[in-house]
Amino acid sequence: MTSIVIKDLSLRYPIYANVSKSLRQGIVNLSTGGRVFRDEKVPYVSALNNINLEIKEGDKVGIIGHNGAGKTTILKTIAGIYKATSGTIEVHGRLTSIFNTCVGLDLEKNGYDNIIFMGMLLGLKLSEVKGLTPQIAEFSGLGEYLHLPVKSYSDGMRVRLGFALCTSIEAEILLLDEGIGAGDKDFIEKATKRVEEFYAKAKILVISSHSPDLLKKFCNKFLWLEKGSVKAYGGFEVLKQYNNGGITTSKKNKVKVTA
Repeated sequence: MTSIVIKDLSLRYPIYANVSKSLRQGIVNLSTGGRVFRDEKVPYVSALNNINLEIKEGDKVGIIGHNGAGKTTILKTIAGIYKATSGTIEVHGRLTSIFNTCVGLDLEKNGYDNIIFMGMLLGLKLSEVKGLTPQIAEFSGLGEYLHLPVKSYSDGMRVRLGFALCTSIEAEILLLDEGIGAGDKDFIEKATKRVEEFYAKAKILVISSHSPDLLKKFCNKFLWLEKGSVKAYGGFEVLKQYNNGGITTSKKNKVKVTA
């Protein structure tokens, strides 16, 4: 059974730079973002705080919260990009994450070599990558450029290659940061359709987004993060509470603030 089980997850990182006291205090006083603490003489940011969460097969989870609430951080921690300070994450199922699709490309290798290299890094066997290569090449639309070193590509061409590769792998679990770019204008429509197909096929979807329309369309559960902690987790009532600033009104017109 496909699932993600998170227990007592925390992530913090030290601030070693010579930051002035006034700036550190300013960070502490921000209304969003991780909390800043002092451990002996080294201040640190507490990015995720004691998170417990179980995501089951069929769950399409939208992560909501203000900028700096920890949305991208928790996605990258689940993906294994960030190492948790404490706690555990158990992932059951093939996981694909789409953040910056250009990360990992070898600029000295040509496009075809990068398809093989990146495909195997994503967990595919050599035979599987070779079987997928024709459709990756076609979707990228790069043609003969795939024979050239990636360092000769424009930024948009690199995004095309990375995106075509990442979305060619059928995922049981899909992690997606809405901030991903999709290249130039001619590529956006095709890329959007591909991502929507991904949404439909994934057994579990976890997406960070500020778009209420996108969340309503694809998600059935919502994780509300605030300063790296779970404010609420549940169905559409959580999204409604977030959009109302965390306040709901009962039938007796009493105001209830969510914990």
